Amino acid sequence: QKIEKKSFEPINFPRYKGKFIQKYPMYSSKVIAMKELPDEMPTKEVEIYNIEQIGSRALSGQKIAQIVIENIKKVKGDFRQKETKSLWEAFEKNHGIEKFILIKLKVSCSSGTYMRSLAHRIGIDAGLPSLAFSIKRTRINGYKI
Repeated sequence: QKIEKKSFEPINFPRYKGKFIQKYPMYSSKVIAMKELPDEMPTKEVEIYNIEQIGSRALSGQKIAQIVIENIKKVKGDFRQKETKSLWEAFEKNHGIEKFILIKLKVSCSSGTYMRSLAHRIGIDAGLPSLAFSIKRTRINGYKI
């Protein structure tokens, strides 16, 4: 989906609090464990207990691509690294001088909530391309990591 929005309005993150139905992402372990991709992706009820913006910064497309490509080199096993690296190299070539806003969020949520899917949903609602650039889990079922 190509989005051409040039202006940025503040995002009302608290509107994402509460229960909602979330589709499993195509590369989730639940979907990968299936023999075939279903016609309709499975869903699960999840809940966002709290969500708040705790920072933001701007980075060039080139810097973003460089960070991602360096992180791809650290991944062991076969997780589509070649394909992903090639896509980020194309991104750097096409968007290297553009500036992108990275918004840092702190989210408290139910188990099984997909942050990449949440980031995508927020972007769609804001009319902006979006992705989860970095995810850091700090607690699981009340246990601090």
